Amino acid sequence: MIKKVSKSLLCIFSMSLLGQQAMAAVLEWTGAGDNISLFQEANWEIQGGGAVAGNPLAPNVVINDPLIFTGIASNVSSQLKLASTLEIKGGELTMTASGGMSGGRVSLSNDGKLSTDWANQMELSLGHGTLTLRGAGSPLTGSVIACQGSQWEIHFTGKSLAAVRNDHLAQITVDGQPAASGVNMSLSDDGSGGAWLRPLVDSDADGLADQWELEHFGNLDAKPDEDPDGDLLDNIGEQQRGTNPNKKDTDGDGLTDQVESGTGVWVGLLDRGTDALNPDSDRDGLLDGVESRTGVWVSGLDTGTDPLMFNSDGDRIGDGAEAARGSNPNDPSSQPDLPNVIFIMADDLGYNHLSVYGQQRLQTPHIDSLASAGIRFNHAYAGCTVCGPSRSSLMTGIHSGHIPYKPNGAHVDITDRTKTVAEVFKQAGYMTGMFGKWGIGGLGSGQTPLDRGFDRFYGMLDQGHGHRHFPSYLIEDNVKSPLGNTVLSGGNTSSNAADRVKHTHDAFTDQALQFIDQHHEQAFFCYLAFTLPHTEIVASDEVLNSPEFDPSLWPETYTANTSVHLSQSQPRRNFGAEIRMIDNSVGAVIAKLEEHNLTDNTLLIFTSDNGGQLKRVWGSAPSDYFNANGHLRGGKEDSYEGGLRVPMLASWPGTIPAGRVSDLPTYFADFLPTVTDILGVEPPRYVDGFSILPTMKGALEKQKKHAYLFWSHQRGSLDHAVRAGKWKAVKRGGNAIELFDLDADPSETSNVASSYPELVAEMQRIMDREYQPDLPETAPSSASPVYPNHP
Repeated sequence: MIKKVSKSLLCIFSMSLLGQQAMAAVLEWTGAGDNISLFQEANWEIQGGGAVAGNPLAPNVVINDPLIFTGIASNVSSQLKLASTLEIKGGELTMTASGGMSGGRVSLSNDGKLSTDWANQMELSLGHGTLTLRGAGSPLTGSVIACQGSQWEIHFTGKSLAAVRNDHLAQITVDGQPAASGVNMSLSDDGSGGAWLRPLVDSDADGLADQWELEHFGNLDAKPDEDPDGDLLDNIGEQQRGTNPNKKDTDGDGLTDQVESGTGVWVGLLDRGTDALNPDSDRDGLLDGVESRTGVWVSGLDTGTDPLMFNSDGDRIGDGAEAARGSNPNDPSSQPDLPNVIFIMADDLGYNHLSVYGQQRLQTPHIDSLASAGIRFNHAYAGCTVCGPSRSSLMTGIHSGHIPYKPNGAHVDITDRTKTVAEVFKQAGYMTGMFGKWGIGGLGSGQTPLDRGFDRFYGMLDQGHGHRHFPSYLIEDNVKSPLGNTVLSGGNTSSNAADRVKHTHDAFTDQALQFIDQHHEQAFFCYLAFTLPHTEIVASDEVLNSPEFDPSLWPETYTANTSVHLSQSQPRRNFGAEIRMIDNSVGAVIAKLEEHNLTDNTLLIFTSDNGGQLKRVWGSAPSDYFNANGHLRGGKEDSYEGGLRVPMLASWPGTIPAGRVSDLPTYFADFLPTVTDILGVEPPRYVDGFSILPTMKGALEKQKKHAYLFWSHQRGSLDHAVRAGKWKAVKRGGNAIELFDLDADPSETSNVASSYPELVAEMQRIMDREYQPDLPETAPSSASPVYPNHP
């Protein structure tokens, strides 16, 4: 029966469930509203067909039948925002893969079911029902769960039992009391890497939960004081720790469950404080069982290190990495004092956008200071003329002719065949964090930052996502994290300033600074990949409202509007403010290093992922007014110098002499071998790059030089470029090779190919030899979102 409620909207959907007759699913809106705007942003889709566009933002919603909440288009993940209450009364709500919800309150009763990747900043009440949390990382950011009675259960499918116990029990109460395993709830492994939380039902009053007994013994006959596996931990103790009562060593680390109390405090050999569900409690690469805490290295089976300390000897390098290199993890003098490395990359920043390279419209003092304190490269090149392939080259040390996927719109640009820079750092014992735009592997690809060597990720996985500076969410450790912005249909940035709460650039910077704070006593690699000054052109109000960007100082001549981005009537002012934001963030990183006295032991590199944008994309503001690429020909997407040559500066006081300028031709493929040179390890044999550490240090006689640099770019036509000494060859699609003398003609205005046929033939041979066709691209998995307006 449906009743009419004042200022409410009742929607009846007919639906057909497999094996059942058609039945009605009712959404009852009992909150205040205008009876029109119940739906916004996404779709309610009824199982079996039928959909109503929208996303209830503020009403109370009651679900009595199975429903699926989807995004605005196929494969676009969903996000449900609640400002009031969602009641699931015997119904079932399933968020599509990678989808989640935030805000408001949710209650489950009458065997209601909710399945979602994440539920952030929410109050969840479980009386009679099942909550399934599919996300890894932080699926309950800022949320609390109140469980009542004995007919609820919570299933974490994306997190291990140990992770649930450590990360989420504090967010859960049972009948008003803090959740405690073996006291008022049971915590058990689901057999697939996840974990179940269930009420402690003890029908025989023996102190052991019925479900726990059935899971481990198949009956209710277990005795609380029995010790079936002989590890000196009785069944009550095993239940409280979540360990297996039939295995002495549940996590396989060489220690019995009894001595691993999980307190994080070493008491002695019989109470080591380690985690009985995690074989490597301190994440240093060594099993807890081999870390005896004697301080004396015996062998790889008795390292003498502390199982509760990532770095036992205080030399900033993890114990496991030291052991792997053959140095003593108990002796700080046995390991060189390796530097921190911070790699900052702007997006579409042209060669001439910085004052140190000739920019006249504004100054970039913080970035310029890297040149005065270190080295400026005048002939540095990106990995490609566009985003994804360029970043692939940076991470793998191979040039864009060898990367597996050339188009910029590919779902993935790297494979497990090649090691990443982050994996090199991890093997050396570093903590690794990536903040900003990844752009070379989406969810479900197996190639996200967390898959490829980074301990921490906060940002955007996909290029299309990176086109928006005020999106509704970012990705935090592979889970959506709401950013607080309200967006338009399709994810586009709102023109209403009140909807724009947090600029992604500021969010990336904040997280990177927190990472440095957290790991300043450890060796770390921080990869900070901004999305500025890439489209869209919109800066933060904080910078725009500063005196430097008073509108009267920035005469505008046109409105920048691509129809799929936020229209911008002040493109010059906003683009200039974006450059200021980048420079301010570099200044904040420099100040953070000074705060922790890390400046002299940190290599800080700044560059851009490709040349500056051309006029045809966003009009004259980025390109002409700010003279993006200076005297260089072309820009982003072009294989001429303007599309490939980028600013690059590096500072490492005490190691890089101050005020140096280098004309060494270098490109992104050189970064990985430079890192291995710094770490004192061999680079993979397949890399195309050379270490430029000798040039940085001023040891020019030791610098190995490239015979040539090669690039390939595929977008419609297949373009190639080669630089060999002063000669630059460009081949655009099926056109003949163009040849330029960069010493005499740095702007590539005069094609001299007809005068040097033998040289042109050699350039063609290089192109034929260095270009390898793409591998068959893997399709996104069902867990991979495809963002709107993907380029």
